[in-house]
Amino acid sequence: MSKIVSISGSAPLSLTTVKEHLRVSGSDEDTLLQIYIDAALSTVEQHLWRKLQLCQVEEVFAFFYNRFDTTYPINSITSIKYFDESEVEQTLTVSDYYEVYDNAKSKNSIYKVGTLETPSLWLDKAYPVEVTYETGYVDGEVPKPIINAMLLMIGEMYENREDHEYKSVIRKASQLALNPYRLKKY
Repeated sequence: MSKIVSISGSAPLSLTTVKEHLRVSGSDEDTLLQIYIDAALSTVEQHLWRKLQLCQVEEVFAFFYNRFDTTYPINSITSIKYFDESEVEQTLTVSDYYEVYDNAKSKNSIYKVGTLETPSLWLDKAYPVEVTYETGYVDGEVPKPIINAMLLMIGEMYENREDHEYKSVIRKASQLALNPYRLKKY
């Protein structure tokens, strides 16, 4: 179970860039275009199983595992907190116990390192372990094919404002641009 705690990065696409792409001048449709930007961002993040904006995520777990598989790729571990047997929240010294496993593709696993025994947990709590980490791209570093796919999607939304039947949620050109960055494939 994961939740976004905070978003510190800026959106990968600005309203100005989208207006240039669509060749729109004036501000009459700014609200509508922002809705399209937000929709494209959400759709792309769901498709890629990644957050594009730099943000902090909290995930909870039932136990200390030898490997925590997180929802999103990890830039850095912020903290690992847990409730001990006395029902008191404690913070683990991350570097003594865990590190991010970099498999050069997803970086969404935290592995136990060293020989230290993990502390005992309050077992009456369903999810006594909380891992907080940073994920997403640093401002200005979202890959250009992802930006292009978002622009294509926004162009499609802008030109076809009514609901119509799609063969797929993401059109072929956008999908081809996004697939190399997708973490999970079905």
